[in-house]
Amino acid sequence: MIYDIQALGKRAYKKTGMLVPSGLPIQLKTKVAWEAIDQVRIVPRRDGYVVEVVYQKAEQQAAVDPKLVAALDPGVNTLATLTSTKPGFIPRLVSGKPIKSRNQYYNKQREHHQKHLAKQQRFSSRKLDQITTKRNRRINAYLHTASRRIIDLLVEEGIGKNPLWKQEVEMGKKNNRQFVQERSNAKRHALGKLHRAVWQPAHKPAANAACGIGHGDGAGGRRHSAGCMHGK
Repeated sequence: MIYDIQALGKRAYKKTGMLVPSGLPIQLKTKVAWEAIDQVRIVPRRDGYVVEVVYQKAEQQAAVDPKLVAALDPGVNTLATLTSTKPGFIPRLVSGKPIKSRNQYYNKQREHHQKHLAKQQRFSSRKLDQITTKRNRRINAYLHTASRRIIDLLVEEGIGKNPLWKQEVEMGKKNNRQFVQERSNAKRHALGKLHRAVWQPAHKPAANAACGIGHGDGAGGRRHSAGCMHGK
């Protein structure tokens, strides 16, 4: 369901700061200014609904030197290895063990629930959907936090170019499978924001798009924040 600005109740927002989608008995709290709001999307999921507030925000060029180069190598136990051509730059390692641990715990939970479901000749349940959602949120939160800290570090160091982004990882069949399962699109999205947020060529104007930490980026300068509602 998509609600444009005309279906969100401007009067209610001005009084309470809450968005009120037309025809729904709900109020949505948001920190986004009314003038920036583009639309609200309510997306059904297996265990509830995700509410996305889509808004406009111009992208700003970071004050960095495009002559300084950074390289990032993704992995499993080490989520990212970061180095640079900047003299005196200290290489950093971002641990991937919290994600690996969370994924292993989730696999044990899923296996336990699937054994019980098999006895009932079922393949899924509300409980299984809930633990999957919880696992995905925790992994996404860790990835977005890591990407935000890497962005902040590179901006602080004034590093402005990344031609050495490693696109593929060869770690053996077992580790590659684990890497894909743990990261999937979430890692590509979270760490991919580094290029958009930091490594914009200095001679080009900033694009009309925003890079949100913990949020999905949309086309046409859109950005959205998301919240969740449970209980169908």
